[in-house]
Amino acid sequence: MRSLEAKYAYNPDKAKDIITTEMGTLGAKMDNGKWMYKDAPVTIIGLIRVEDKRKDIGNYVSDQLESIGFTVDRQLKTSAEARVCWINADPTEGCFHFYTAGWVSNAISRDEGANFGYFYTPLGNISVNSETYAPTPDFNAVATKLYTNDFKSLDERDQLFAKALPLSLEDSTRVFLVDQITVTGFNKDLVASGDLAGGIAGSYLWAYTLHRRNQVGGALNIAMPAILNDVWNPIQGSNFIYDAALQRATGENAWVYNPFTGLAMPHRLESATVTVQKGLPVSASSDWVKLDTADSIDVPADAWSDWDAKTQEFIPAGDGKTAKVKITVTYPKNLFDTVTWHDGSKLSVGDFVMGMILTFDLAKPDSPYYDESSVPNLTTYLSHFKGVKITSTDPLTIETYDDAYNLDAENIAALQGAWWPYYLTGEASWDVLTLGLMADGGKLAAYTPTKAETNKVEQINFISGPTLQILSDQLTQATTDNFIPYAPTLGKYVTADEAKTRYANLAEWYRRRGHFWINTGPYFLQHAFPVEKTVILEHYTNSPDLATRYSAFSEAPIPTVTLDGPSSVTIGDEATFTANVTLGDQPYKKDDLKEVIYLVFDANGNLAFQGNATGGDDGNWTITLSKDDTAKLTEGSNRIEVVAVSNLVGLPVFASQQFVTTK
Repeated sequence: MRSLEAKYAYNPDKAKDIITTEMGTLGAKMDNGKWMYKDAPVTIIGLIRVEDKRKDIGNYVSDQLESIGFTVDRQLKTSAEARVCWINADPTEGCFHFYTAGWVSNAISRDEGANFGYFYTPLGNISVNSETYAPTPDFNAVATKLYTNDFKSLDERDQLFAKALPLSLEDSTRVFLVDQITVTGFNKDLVASGDLAGGIAGSYLWAYTLHRRNQVGGALNIAMPAILNDVWNPIQGSNFIYDAALQRATGENAWVYNPFTGLAMPHRLESATVTVQKGLPVSASSDWVKLDTADSIDVPADAWSDWDAKTQEFIPAGDGKTAKVKITVTYPKNLFDTVTWHDGSKLSVGDFVMGMILTFDLAKPDSPYYDESSVPNLTTYLSHFKGVKITSTDPLTIETYDDAYNLDAENIAALQGAWWPYYLTGEASWDVLTLGLMADGGKLAAYTPTKAETNKVEQINFISGPTLQILSDQLTQATTDNFIPYAPTLGKYVTADEAKTRYANLAEWYRRRGHFWINTGPYFLQHAFPVEKTVILEHYTNSPDLATRYSAFSEAPIPTVTLDGPSSVTIGDEATFTANVTLGDQPYKKDDLKEVIYLVFDANGNLAFQGNATGGDDGNWTITLSKDDTAKLTEGSNRIEVVAVSNLVGLPVFASQQFVTTK
């Protein structure tokens, strides 16, 4: 990474040489310090967000481009104004050339490998523009392997990273300039669980933990930088961090991320067993997941491995198929008695099966709801997915077979095996999704921005706008027909009576609430005001969770490290340093620390050697530099750095001390 930083460091002379060569090849000429093409200035349109430091960044980049001869059209826009161009517009229309994007991690990232595929290839499916990304074959292959964890060892993974890093910079569809940690301000009388990476807005638990100290209930006003800038639909609606925060408050998944470690924890799941092929670099550290290994994993012949959109039936895996991973998740026996949709309908197996169908159907040309933008993701998914099988509906038990895997068994179980009806941008029941499919199939509206742009129709919005009437019309038709989509398959899990009840509940909800955003989470959307950029959320009284369920995650147990030792060390002599690790005013428990590492940097700033500190009583760690260690140092000022890694939080903490070495 250091060599890449050096190669791409700020160098205006090098930039000028490269750009001059390329612009000349394209037929442009320099005239009075400005690049001209066919007697017109070469103008770059910069789409610059104004709400935060990206305004400064956009102006800085514009200054650099102008200093080298380009003319820059600086278009200063808010999130809502910019999204029309960078997310929804056909890139060949040329509404922008660079955009000051920002990205927030919603949870501690335990595996950065997927970022290459997500940000530089169509796999991310972020916008209409992302469909046009054209990485080189080498980069695409490496990015896809890291996206699906297609490697057999961590050494092989390291080699893939070593290839992907320079290739991503050669590609530079995105150029990352700033990595920052921000803060969230809130009233001192409030308690809320914030994620160490995503803050409160990115936390999966904020809505479960938010309360006033020593008080039950009440009302609360929350201010966010931007909401309701994009449509809300679960298939591919708004993925802005602040909209997503509201979606997670109204919806839920089978699992939640531990806000301190990034490991998945069961929310609606009862337990899971993950079996992996021997030798794969997978570990488990939670008691709700059992990790097994096997020489070979056979896929049941009747497991669903693909989808026939013409017959609307799953295609069985057949005989002789194997997988690298088998995931078995089990839900509680009372799941379908305790979890209800906000309109009163009970969660059902049909909601899970609908999610399985939609994993495949929208990318199939024979589907009446075919969406070309879904094809790249399904192509990649089918390259590693081997099958899924519902082995029991009471309790609901699902087996999933795959060649892709996560490094943590907990995240394999949750992300690959849960099949909860939570889609890309929200939770949804089979009946609500049906209304959108009917509108999509009739070319009245579309779930994705790409298809909406292609068909010149509105993108489906469940909470406001002109598509509400379209969805309402589909509800009338679905009620009349008692319509069950994908009937050859879904009809085996959804009865005519359930369909009748679902549509009746949905109609009453729409009559009372005026929208179709119906989830199962701790809050429901009472009303959305897109013009005023305001939403009202209300507590869902039928939520089965107690307010204290996640109270342990109100404050992160981040350790503090202090380092003490000699200020002068004689080269060739032994030296001892001590590290004190505390939580508040108490010693940090030894068992709660994964390791305490020390690194010694010499007078030239190079890493001379490193090792592990020795633990004594809770909070006390000893670092002994041997005679051979100090003999490696030369005269001058050195630095020892200590890194404490906790089992409870995915955030290492550091302490350092300078010391002089003499002969």
